[in-house]
Amino acid sequence: MASLNVFHNNYYQTFVHFSYVLYSITN
Repeated sequence: MASLNVFHNNYYQTFVHFSYVLYSITN
């Protein structure tokens, strides 16, 4: 369960980072 939580957190941070980069490019 703990490993799944870490994977979820890593995926979430990757998604946020990608969104931030995309936001920076479009503006």
